[in-house]
Amino acid sequence: MAHRIYIYNVNLKTKETYSFYLAEWNYEIPILMRPLLSANIRSKGSQLFANKKDGIARLRYFYALLADRYRLHYKKKYYEPVNRMFEFLEALPFDTFQIDGRDVFSMNAEKDTLQAKAWAEEISMQALLYQQAVDEQSLDPLGTLVETSGYSSFLDALQTDWIDYGLGLWSEELLRDKGAEVFEAEGKKGLKNAKGDLLIPTIYDEIFEFNKEGIAVVEANGRFGYIDSSGAELIACQYSDAFDARYINGNNYAEVEVAGKRGVLHIDTNQLSVPALYDELDWIAYGFLNAKQGEGNILLSVEREVIISDPAAEPFMYDYNKLFYSRQKGTIKRKYYLMDGQYLGSFLEGSLQPLANRYFWIKPNKLQQKITVIQPNGNILDEGIDRIIVLEGYRSIAYLKKKKWQIYSLEQEIFRLEDSLIEKVAVDSIQQYRKDIFVVGCSHTQGIYDAHRGEWLLEPADVYQKIEHCFLDFMRIHCPQGMCYFDTKLKFCSELYDYICSPFHYPAPKAISGELLLLFKGERLFYVDLNRNVIEIPETAFGYLYTERHQLQGRDQSYFVQFYQAWMKRKGDGYEQYIDEE
Repeated sequence: MAHRIYIYNVNLKTKETYSFYLAEWNYEIPILMRPLLSANIRSKGSQLFANKKDGIARLRYFYALLADRYRLHYKKKYYEPVNRMFEFLEALPFDTFQIDGRDVFSMNAEKDTLQAKAWAEEISMQALLYQQAVDEQSLDPLGTLVETSGYSSFLDALQTDWIDYGLGLWSEELLRDKGAEVFEAEGKKGLKNAKGDLLIPTIYDEIFEFNKEGIAVVEANGRFGYIDSSGAELIACQYSDAFDARYINGNNYAEVEVAGKRGVLHIDTNQLSVPALYDELDWIAYGFLNAKQGEGNILLSVEREVIISDPAAEPFMYDYNKLFYSRQKGTIKRKYYLMDGQYLGSFLEGSLQPLANRYFWIKPNKLQQKITVIQPNGNILDEGIDRIIVLEGYRSIAYLKKKKWQIYSLEQEIFRLEDSLIEKVAVDSIQQYRKDIFVVGCSHTQGIYDAHRGEWLLEPADVYQKIEHCFLDFMRIHCPQGMCYFDTKLKFCSELYDYICSPFHYPAPKAISGELLLLFKGERLFYVDLNRNVIEIPETAFGYLYTERHQLQGRDQSYFVQFYQAWMKRKGDGYEQYIDEE
C-alpha cells in the first residue's frame, strides 16, 4: 500500500479549509515543490504548516533558475503548464499550506508529533540549499537531493510525462475547467457554460470527459471526433473510434481508428501524424508508441518518425534510463536501443546504467562478473573493470582495472593523464558543489584534477598528505605542519593554519556577518567571509561561539573546545571581561 502526503489550503485564524485537497503525493514532497512548502515551515501536533505567499515567491525564484539553466523560458511546452500552475496557486483563497503526513508517519513507531517536528527541521535545512542555489544561480548545491530523488536531474523530473513541468503534481480535479457542463435532452448531449449559456446544442450521442487541456471525445451516429470546453468543434465526427487526447511537446495528439486500423491524429492541424496502418498502438513513453502490424512490432514517435524499424516479436518497452528494449525468445537478455533508435546490444534487463553523453555502464550481474562501459554506438569502451566512480552531473568517469586507474572524459571522449601512473582516485562531498573534480594520487603525490577540462586545479605535491572536502566548494588539505584550504571556485590555495573546519552557521551566525570557514592559527581565530576575505574573530565573540559549539561535529567540535579552554586558561580568572554582556 502506498503511503500518502496530503496538501491543503487553510486559514489558521478562522479554521477554514479549502473544499478539496490540493495534492496527494507518495511518501515525500517532490523535489520540484519543496521551495513552495518551506516558507516559515513549522509543526503543530502531527501537522506541518507553511506560508503560501512567501512559498510561491520561493518557487518562482527556483523555477526561474531552472528555466535559465535548461533554457526553457520561451518554450511553450514549459511556460504553458508552469503559468497555469502558478495561476492555480496564486488563486488559492487562504494564506497557509497544511501538510498532512500522518499516513507516512504510521510507518514508524515514533510519535507523530516528533516525526512532524523532525520533518519540519529537515525541510528548513533543505530550504537553505534551495536558497543557496538561487543565490549562486547554480543547481550544484542540490545535487544530493536530486541523486536521492530517483531522477537523473531536475530537467528529467520536469519533463516526466505525468509531472508536466509541475502542473501534473496537483489535483486534476481542481485544475479541470469547470466552465463547461454536459447536459442531455431527448437522448442527445450538448454543452453549456457555467452561466447556463448554450455552447453546443444537443447534437451528440455522447460527450466524454474533458482532459485537463479541455479537450473531449464526442460521438455522433457511430463516428467520433473532438471538441474543446469552449464549444468549438476541433475535429468533426469522422473516425470509427477515437481515444483521449494527449498533450505532448505543446501539441495535442490522439489515437484514432480508420477502417479497423490505428493511427495518431495531430488534433491541432487535423492531420494524421502517424498513418492509420497498424493493428494496435500502445503509448509507452513520452511521445513514443509501440506499433503492432501483423506479428511484428516497431517503435514510432508521434511525429511519424520510425525510431526502430526492425520488427520485434515482442512489444517494445521503455526503460527509465531513457532506453527502449524488447524481449527475445529463448534468452533472458533484452535488445536495448537509445531513444533515437541506435542499437546498443543485448543485455540483462536492468543492468544498463546511464552516463553522460549517451554512454552506459553495465553493472555486474549473473551473466558477467565485472563492469563494462558502452559507447553511444554500442561499441565497448572497456570491460573487465573492477570498480567505477560514477557521479551525478559528472561528465567524466574514473575506473579501476587490473589495479590501474583510468580517467575518461565522456564528452571529450579521451582518456586523461595517460602518461601518469594513477595510484588513487577519490571523491567526497565536493561532488555536490563542483563537477568532474577528482583527488588524484600519482607516485606518492596527490592533487586536485578537473577531468572535464583536463587540467590540474592543484598540482600534486608530496606535502599534501590528505585532501578532503571541507565545506561548500572548499577543500581541506592536511600538511606536515598544519592545514591549508583550497578554494575550487577561485583556484586559490591558502597559507598554512593549525586547523581548518566548516563554520558554526551558514549563511550567517549571530556573532559574525557570514562565514564560510573557520581558521585556527596559534592563539587567534579567523573566518573566511562570504566575499572570500579572511577576517579575525574578536575575543568578545568567543563566549557566544562556545554556546554554539554543538553546531560543529566530531573532531571539529573537539578542536574548538580545546582552543576555547586554552584561551580561558591564558586569560585566567578575568576571562569573562572578554565576553560581551549579551
